[in-house]
Amino acid sequence: MLKSNFHTHTNFIEKYEAEFSPRELINLAAKEKFKVFSITEHGGQRLDLNKFANPLKTYFHIKDYAKYKQINLIPGAELNLEKKDVLLINYKKDLSKLRTFADLEKIKDENVLIMAPHPFYGIPFMQKQSLSKVIKDYKHLFDAIEHSNCYTRYFNINNNKAIKFAKQHKIPLITNSDAHFKIQLIKNYSILNCENNIDSILESVKKGKFKNHTEPLTTTEFVKISGHIINHAINPFILHKLRKQYSTQGHYD
Repeated sequence: MLKSNFHTHTNFIEKYEAEFSPRELINLAAKEKFKVFSITEHGGQRLDLNKFANPLKTYFHIKDYAKYKQINLIPGAELNLEKKDVLLINYKKDLSKLRTFADLEKIKDENVLIMAPHPFYGIPFMQKQSLSKVIKDYKHLFDAIEHSNCYTRYFNINNNKAIKFAKQHKIPLITNSDAHFKIQLIKNYSILNCENNIDSILESVKKGKFKNHTEPLTTTEFVKISGHIINHAINPFILHKLRKQYSTQGHYD
């Protein structure tokens, strides 16, 4: 039984993306007894810098340290394809060539996991990045549907839709943390029923051989995390300035 998480972020590429560095995140993962882990930085064409942000930079930077901490770190990325977010796990080739769902279809048969992250955003102005309007058209591409961390005991519309969709189309529903904050990592993860090697791990997810653990956020936690999401969504001018500033300082490429 392997405690696992396939959706996390750090501040290594984008300084304001998360509250921890890669080493801090791996230390936290080790403390929480994770055995299988992915760091999935955002990847896509950054128009404000006019270059592709390679999310695998974090993986190559920290993979040896993760191995030292006895964590099986699997390369991952949260890609923006046709303005929609998609999780791609165990792909080490040139991610800049993946720009459309047609490109994703070409690698479907490779030894990868394709997941639908937070597919039914509950925040209105984040709908542009949500898969909700296109997920039916591309459901055959997804190995798993994500159960989102961003919910409370009284507000869980996004996950209710994800649960219904996964059940209707017989796609495994997996809990990831989408961790930008420590509390997300602690409350949301999956337990895989498999051996700790890549083939067994991918098969376990694709066949739904895992158990999910998830806990609702408190109102305070929900407001903090939602505020982080809102800040990224409605302050593009500020982020544009920050990215330019930190790009010159080596924090972003």
